[in-house]
Amino acid sequence: MSRPPEAFMIFKEELKKAQMEKERLKKEYETKIEHFSSEMGILKEKMAAQEEMMKTALEYAMKLESQLNHFQDKVEDDEERNSYGYH
Repeated sequence: MSRPPEAFMIFKEELKKAQMEKERLKKEYETKIEHFSSEMGILKEKMAAQEEMMKTALEYAMKLESQLNHFQDKVEDDEERNSYGYH
């Protein structure tokens, strides 16, 4: 059996190197995608937590505003009663 031409052997070796490089790049890409996906999950969780905090803070502010209005009405009502006074 005759030996294949040197050019074929060089081509075969370069092809093997290219395939190995392709595999390395594929693994690197998959690792980066996995990392980015993980980061996106963390960011989504943080955003949801911040959204919940903002919602809670807004509800609390609305409750305080309602209580303040109720208190203000009560003070005005008391002042009105005192103006007719039994002092």
